[in-house]
Amino acid sequence: MNKDHVWNNIHKFVEYNPETGKLYWLPRERKYFKDLLCFNRHNNQLAFKEIKSNCKGYIYFSLFDHNFLGHRVAWKIHHNEEPPEVIDHIDGDGINNKIVNLRDGTGGVNERNAKMNSNNKTGVNGVNWDKKKEKYKVTIANRGKNIHLGMYNCLAECVIARKVAEKILGYSENHGRK
Repeated sequence: MNKDHVWNNIHKFVEYNPETGKLYWLPRERKYFKDLLCFNRHNNQLAFKEIKSNCKGYIYFSLFDHNFLGHRVAWKIHHNEEPPEVIDHIDGDGINNKIVNLRDGTGGVNERNAKMNSNNKTGVNGVNWDKKKEKYKVTIANRGKNIHLGMYNCLAECVIARKVAEKILGYSENHGRK
């Protein structure tokens, strides 16, 4: 079965609870299985069970050999429309697919609600040590473009410059969480 067909009929295979954000397998018709054993196994063991994921940080699952992200499936089923290019988890928790926690993340919304990069050495998003100039460099992203905010001797000055820019650009208070 091709991915477009599965995607356009996802509501026949997966149930979504917008209040809990959970996804559940639905029972399937016999025609979707190669044999009776597989049909019975799915409908007896998986039907109405929560879809779990081994991935860290978000729900990711396979259906008919095609991979799907839980938040995109949740959006599609709840709104009965194609999800936006980017979906932002408002609280930053990629496992929390409650509909009130999902919003259109295009236009830079998602980048203004990102957690701190695991490679960050200063403890402040957008602040890096420049070895050549022996100063801290401060940048911020706005709609996919990096804006240079200055070079500073003191980390505290960097934090102030960065926080002011975040406020002006409408960054979430969650931005930079660890």
